[in-house]
Amino acid sequence: MAGHSKWANIQHRKGRQDEKRGKAWTRV
Repeated sequence: MAGHSKWANIQHRKGRQDEKRGKAWTRV
């Protein structure tokens, strides 16, 4: 997964709000 590192950074910046959306992305 090349975008894994990028997504992790975004999740840290947005916080919990993105955590819910991040879960769906992690499944993909």
